[in-house]
Amino acid sequence: MILLLLLFQFSDTLIPKKWYYLGPFLIAPREGISGIKEEDFYFGIDPTKKFPTLLTQGGYTSWKETVPDEKGNVQFSYPEVLWDSLIQFYGFSTTLNITYAYTEIEFEKDKIMLVMAERVASFFVNGKSYPGDAYGHNFFKIPVKFKKGKNSLLLKVSGYGERGFRFLIFPPKNKIIFIKEDITKPDILKEKVKQKLIFGLPFLNTTEEKIDFSLKIFLKEELLKETKLSLMPFQINKFPVEILIENKKFNQKDSLIYLSLLIATKDESQNDSFLVNITSETLPHSVTFISQIDSSCQYFAILYPKNFDPNKKYGLIYSLHGAGVEAIGLAKVYHKKDFAFVACPTNRRPFGFDWEDWGYLDAKEVLTYILNNYPIDTNRIYLMGHSMGGHGCWVFGLLNPSLFAAIAPGASWISHQSYVPWIFQRSLIYADPNLIAIRDKILKTYLTLFYLENALNLPIFIFHGGLDDNVPTLFGRYFNLEAENLKLEKIYKEVPKVKHWYNLPDTNIVCVDDPEIINFFKAKVREPFPKKIIFKTYDLDISNKAYYLEILEEEEFGKEIKLVSEIKEENIF
Repeated sequence: MILLLLLFQFSDTLIPKKWYYLGPFLIAPREGISGIKEEDFYFGIDPTKKFPTLLTQGGYTSWKETVPDEKGNVQFSYPEVLWDSLIQFYGFSTTLNITYAYTEIEFEKDKIMLVMAERVASFFVNGKSYPGDAYGHNFFKIPVKFKKGKNSLLLKVSGYGERGFRFLIFPPKNKIIFIKEDITKPDILKEKVKQKLIFGLPFLNTTEEKIDFSLKIFLKEELLKETKLSLMPFQINKFPVEILIENKKFNQKDSLIYLSLLIATKDESQNDSFLVNITSETLPHSVTFISQIDSSCQYFAILYPKNFDPNKKYGLIYSLHGAGVEAIGLAKVYHKKDFAFVACPTNRRPFGFDWEDWGYLDAKEVLTYILNNYPIDTNRIYLMGHSMGGHGCWVFGLLNPSLFAAIAPGASWISHQSYVPWIFQRSLIYADPNLIAIRDKILKTYLTLFYLENALNLPIFIFHGGLDDNVPTLFGRYFNLEAENLKLEKIYKEVPKVKHWYNLPDTNIVCVDDPEIINFFKAKVREPFPKKIIFKTYDLDISNKAYYLEILEEEEFGKEIKLVSEIKEENIF
């Protein structure tokens, strides 16, 4: 029995006094199996029991006691793990592990509280599972109903090497909570007389009942929008809300405006507000739209060409960000181009989906939106990306080679299973080979090197830091080697003595804005009807078109498809 009391910190915020933690246990990427029966810890633990683990000297670990700091942060320590030795033999994927943390808290009565579980994959309260805030955003709030008496808390904390978490409990101030830290919002442009702006406004229902509520949005005293919304019990939803703003309503010298909210249920009301940036279309800015995929509000960032003329058509540099990078942040590192827009989609979140699955769909949808709303020459679209975005550049470019005049992947990796090796996946040992084959067929969709032949008519500029400490330079060299073997048109630039994200030597120019890459793009124009096409695909739902070729149907799902077409005189073979 380890019943723990609560510290009162930050006025009404509750922080457990003490935690027990157990680990680390090796887990494989994209699998997460620890070999521990975590359900045994849902309602209590035995601090004296030992558990086998692959990572510690001696092969066993047991529960250790720790206390949080005054802000609720808990740090794990594993002096019995030789991390450097593991990395030397197997690489950093061997440091991927999970640790369990346990405590108990007591309430005098049943109570709904909000939990912030930062850098926690998931947690259990009395055996019921809840999602954590794995990336530590510091705004992710989960409503939890605690029972009268003892409540058992079990946390799953995963990541690389030694790390920690932060766990806070606090009462909801209202039935409906506006999560202003997670708004999706556009920038207001001074040049526009009137603007229809779409916002993604997140609200959380902290009760066990469905709640209907009204939302009013004001600019100063003027009502801009009134709408009726509903949330199911404990639901969080980011509602797309469109408002009309006229530029005469704000001072042209302002860089920000406040929009005020009145949120009202049948028995309570509250006021809130949020800031919106005011900028110029000559500067990088955020644009929002309603996604046709799921009707959500999404955004991308765009930088207009130098001396923009709306009557001209321009090229487009379409840049995919790396993990943890905001699209607007990426757009701001570019200098203006005289020949092209620069646009950056989001991958749905800064970490997102590796530009696969939802991320791939987002990249396609945003590109379509830009082509429909900006003066773009479709023969001068250039795709690039860095790190995770470099992988996305290969994915999007090779699966859609006829969309682009050239591509430039930087600090890129081939596939997730090669970037963070899957060598310790239990499924490779224990799963039915027939099931593994099904999984591998699906994974083949994003195995970029497999599709490199599709770049027969797609010029490539590969760039990588020679001392990259995040994505090994080996990957850039691997792509270069295979492109060389296929006799593709390409440039390989390895910058010596620089790491993952770098400035060009003796300049303030970042790697993705390298003039050598930009000039490479500027010289390229897409050939819509090349004389020879090689097109490989694996999933027609993802990729079924290249230039004048379109595959309508396959005889058997999951089989490699390769088409070679050549125009000789007036005939196509």
